[in-house]
Amino acid sequence: MRGVISSGHPVTSEAGASVLRKGGTAVDAALAASAVSGVTEPGLTSLGGGGLAVIHEGDSGRNRVFDFFADMPGLEGDGPDPSSFKELVVDYEGALETYLVGMGTAALPGVLPGILYIHEEMGTLPLADVLAPAIRVARDGVVLSAFQARCNYLFRDLLGMGLESRKVFFRDGVMLKEGELFTNPNVARLLSKFGSGDWRQTLENEFYSPIVKHMEEISGPITPADLEHYTPIERCPLEISCMGFDLLTPPPPSTGGLRIAFLLKLLERNELAGMDRTGPEYVELLAQCQASTDAMRKGVVDGNIHDKNLAEEVLSEGCLDRFTDDAMVVAPPRSAGNTTQISVTDATGTAVSLTTTTGESTGFMIPGTGVLYNNMLGEIDLNPDGCRANPVGKRLTSSMSPSVMLADGEVIGVMGSGGSSRIISAIVQVSLNHAVFGLDAATSVESPRAHYEGGVLQMEAGFPAATVQKLKRTFEVNEWDRIDRYFGGVHMTTGRTGAGDTRRSGHFMAVE
Repeated sequence: MRGVISSGHPVTSEAGASVLRKGGTAVDAALAASAVSGVTEPGLTSLGGGGLAVIHEGDSGRNRVFDFFADMPGLEGDGPDPSSFKELVVDYEGALETYLVGMGTAALPGVLPGILYIHEEMGTLPLADVLAPAIRVARDGVVLSAFQARCNYLFRDLLGMGLESRKVFFRDGVMLKEGELFTNPNVARLLSKFGSGDWRQTLENEFYSPIVKHMEEISGPITPADLEHYTPIERCPLEISCMGFDLLTPPPPSTGGLRIAFLLKLLERNELAGMDRTGPEYVELLAQCQASTDAMRKGVVDGNIHDKNLAEEVLSEGCLDRFTDDAMVVAPPRSAGNTTQISVTDATGTAVSLTTTTGESTGFMIPGTGVLYNNMLGEIDLNPDGCRANPVGKRLTSSMSPSVMLADGEVIGVMGSGGSSRIISAIVQVSLNHAVFGLDAATSVESPRAHYEGGVLQMEAGFPAATVQKLKRTFEVNEWDRIDRYFGGVHMTTGRTGAGDTRRSGHFMAVE
């Protein structure tokens, strides 16, 4: 077997699989799939978004994190102007969510620079071969799935704001529907320019220059100094050992990996293996530990995310003791989590977990590129104290948590998720399903999930009625009648198996 891949769309997975068939590594495959995902999953990610990748090298055992998330703009400029933010209200089948969008919410784009940088560091196939699937799909098109059409439709007012985005997402004034062909020829033209030569110079000429010109025209937040300063950063992963497995996840300034590690360490203080994973005792414990984790973030992490010793402080026994059984209620962020995940494992044991997002996007594209700007400065979860509290030129924080699980040095799980704050609970529950309760990948991913936040215990369809009724004596319970994208989308691989999360139209492929 050459490898396995799981992603949020069959064409995304096929892009990575085609690269594995050509002799590429898990790194090559993940980069190819990521480039394609901006076309196949345009409601979730774009080359103008931000991302994180965790990589375990099978041959050497080396573990690496590549941080290509967004920077806070404003170097040699005025920074974001909150008066240029716009509120967008979206109805999720009766549940209203309010977002901040518009050009004032744009932060530095990282996905395209990240793909190019990681390829230079670790790619084996020529860059032209890695980008070829994305060029082909953007040029020839992809049939909109029901899930992607629904994602686009929810944000129809936003995607109709800009002239270029209207040309891509609408035909004759009507948004493209399920079954119709979605193309993005400007993305194909942009990527075709990176097949040879100095990619940094091409990035400057073909991607950054249009941004500079656009920002000058609209007095936007991103400056030439911001773009000159921006670069993907390689970091050492946050590594913890618990309950018989090792977890590799992004370190600060990402908060996601830190919260996952803290939550797992809290749960480790209990005998989980003897519990019924769908029973009230286990779900109540999950909820209590999630409340403690949220309180820890508010009390320790927020405002200190760039502190050098933050991870050590958070994972200390003293901090764990301090927040054990903390009943503090923290208000939930306003975000559905428009994010996607790619997980790949190859025959050498190399594993790549790569997560990207555009947020909801600003509603506008970088002129002439077909690439949506992100709206990271409008994401409440990323900016709990307001976007102007972020240090200019520094990485923004993120809940994204691409992760790799090892046991005795061997890969047993590669995963990540979309879902804003639900990323943390989703990854923890899937990890425990697999490593502690012994479920296979598909069952680990598809089992019902619970999420406690803001004083409400959200329970997905599938829990026993007796469990739900007993928990209602202790919690305010919102009982769902379906599985739903609210609870994330954990696309997972192991060494030879995997699963795509049906909550977000996931798709798994094995490549012989």
